Amino acid sequence: MQTYRCHPSLKPSRLGPVIGNIPLHLQQGELDGACGPHCMLMALMILGVLKRTELGSLPKARSRSLSRLWWMAERNYFEGTTAAELRCMLTPYEKSIETRVLRKNQIARTVQVIGALGVAIVNIHNADFNHWVLAVGTGGHSAADDSKPRELLILDPGCSPIPLAIWNATLSTKCDGQGRYSYETPEGRQRVYIDNVLTVRSVQPS
Repeated sequence: MQTYRCHPSLKPSRLGPVIGNIPLHLQQGELDGACGPHCMLMALMILGVLKRTELGSLPKARSRSLSRLWWMAERNYFEGTTAAELRCMLTPYEKSIETRVLRKNQIARTVQVIGALGVAIVNIHNADFNHWVLAVGTGGHSAADDSKPRELLILDPGCSPIPLAIWNATLSTKCDGQGRYSYETPEGRQRVYIDNVLTVRSVQPS
């Protein structure tokens, strides 16, 4: 029997994933390069650091932390962002969250962070696109080895949310002979490479 696990704050609804009864998914426009900031804001909402209602005040947020984050994010809104830039954008929340850029063993370490109630912003790319997506869970755990799920459960800001589902895409945890992973959305399946991963989780109490 295979199981699927998502962050406990997430619940399915007719509108896709919700926190409480508030929709979570943020969808980017066709022309912007804001997939990274969209993933980052969803990550903060999942971890309870940010509320969806606070986003309604952008770009003039009342929260000093959100205002600083947005000031840094809007400079790259149409150009895309690196892992280091995303991590820098999250510094206003450094008392509430801890972040780490993964450049080696990304899949195994991402699975560990998700198991510790964190999330991961994953950079995937191929010859056609370069994109950030948000890993919110794991799927396909087997009874033989519970630590090695078959796939990461993904919220893709470039795709619409799926009714009654917490995720709208999946990313395989095993690569082919060329180092490519299977990435599947409602629009189809393709092979992608994984670049950097930015993990985000709540600060552990001392």
